[in-house]
Amino acid sequence: MYKIVHISWLNPSQSVDLYPSVLDGMQIQRRLINPRAEYFFLATAEEAQELKTRMEKLIPKKSYTVLDAENKSVGDVVTEPEIAILDNP
Repeated sequence: MYKIVHISWLNPSQSVDLYPSVLDGMQIQRRLINPRAEYFFLATAEEAQELKTRMEKLIPKKSYTVLDAENKSVGDVVTEPEIAILDNP
């Protein structure tokens, strides 16, 4: 069973590939990419935690304020990327 590191983006032009040092030396078993999310399959929980830690350290967080149709703030701030470790059932 694999551990999966999931990273989601608000901006579809973002990618872990823009931060090559994140993946240096990592043993990624499989990778799935779509415009707003990437999934990295790793063999162990330790490897998944290492990758998540690297992502949190090396990928800058960006914050966005949610606007209504009239470009007025509705008070919510969202950040990207969101990073999580998932279990592969």
